[in-house]
Amino acid sequence: MEKLEGLDALKSRINAAAQPQEQALFNELFSEDTLKQYGSFADAMPNHVVAIGDTWQVKKDINSSIGGLTLAMKYTFKNWEQHASRNCAHVEAEGDISTKSVSTASGMMVEIKKGKISGEFWYDPALGMIVEGNNNQDLSLKVTTRTQTMTSQFNQKVRVALVEGQ
Repeated sequence: MEKLEGLDALKSRINAAAQPQEQALFNELFSEDTLKQYGSFADAMPNHVVAIGDTWQVKKDINSSIGGLTLAMKYTFKNWEQHASRNCAHVEAEGDISTKSVSTASGMMVEIKKGKISGEFWYDPALGMIVEGNNNQDLSLKVTTRTQTMTSQFNQKVRVALVEGQ
């Protein structure tokens, strides 16, 4: 699991500096399974031929430890360009992430009150996969425990990249 070492380091830093509720919230939102789903870009690709400037929309439900989430994304094929020494389709994305259903399995309820995602990725058709993706997530959350309710604002930048064998 070498790829998740960065996540473990980030969790350690957050757990050292954050309040217990913030630690629990972060661990719920960014579990290994959830991150694998975020990193799965296959659903973002259209099932038909597109030309530069074309757009398409994808709505996808994701199961996570905090409950069901819905992604509603719009993609735009910007151009062909060299990226990481590969001829790639450059695609921009923007959309919303929202709570479809909440789970109380962790002893708290987390609801996304406002969730925006924007970013871009580079798809290499010769490999049949995305070689890099960058996105920005801006989330307003309502977290309810047995004793209190709090709101949190998360702003994060996520980068996923293909790493050649080492």
